[in-house]
This record gives sequence, structure tokens and C-alpha cells, in this order.
Amino acid sequence: MLVLTRRKDESIHIGDDVVVNVAEIRKGQVKLSIDAPRHVPVYRSELRERMTDTASATRAAKSSLSERARFRSVSLQRDAFSRPSAE
Repeated sequence: MLVLTRRKDESIHIGDDVVVNVAEIRKGQVKLSIDAPRHVPVYRSELRERMTDTASATRAAKSSLSERARFRSVSLQRDAFSRPSAE
């Protein structure tokens, strides 16, 4: 991890396309401005964590639904073969 000290109106360049500028420092709060191309996503860490948690939960739910659907399909096939015909 790289730790840098910056003052108001000083900036940090990340790669060729991203610039992080210290816009304001007041009462223990730092405001940053970030200049990045539109294709570069920029998220606050707590939102990214929430998005990751949501994506994981969605994948787990889909997997669970898929497992239940597959089990139901196998059960229906088994029932179709084990039931006596109505003839």
C-alpha cells in the first residue's frame, strides 16, 4: 500500500487517465475530486462492498433456485416412470 500526504489543491495521478485532487479539508473531513474517464467505475468503498454482497447473494439465490429446479425436474421424471399407467 502506498501512503501519500497531500494538501488542499494538490493531486495524485493514477495511471494516465485518473487524477485525484484534494478539494477541501475541514473538521476531520477530506473532500476529493476524481477526474476519470466514463468507462472507469468509481465507487465509495461501502457501496462497493454492498454491491459485492448483493451480487454474491444473487448468485447464491440463483444457484439455489437452479438446484431446486434440477431436483424438481429429476423428481418429476422419476415420478413419471414409477407411476402405473392409467390404462
